[in-house]
Amino acid sequence: MPGLHLSSEGGDFSDVKVVSPYGEIPWNDISRLNDEEMKRSLIDVVNRCYDFLRFLFNDSGGDDLIEWLKATDLKSDWQDPTGVAD
Repeated sequence: MPGLHLSSEGGDFSDVKVVSPYGEIPWNDISRLNDEEMKRSLIDVVNRCYDFLRFLFNDSGGDDLIEWLKATDLKSDWQDPTGVAD
């Protein structure tokens, strides 16, 4: 939610609860990742970004991707980007 700012009197959010149709859920039980899960997630993100950049800067892959993005763009009247040096 844009503009949502939570505060916790105790500072650790143990006093914050989320109200759902299924009852109250302690904030610390919602969408929490332990260190190993976060590590696996970050490694996956880095690997996917690496693969994407390799494809993007391949001889023809990048051009094909840009053309596909242009063809499928739901907001086709965007101004074309210009580089800092342009």
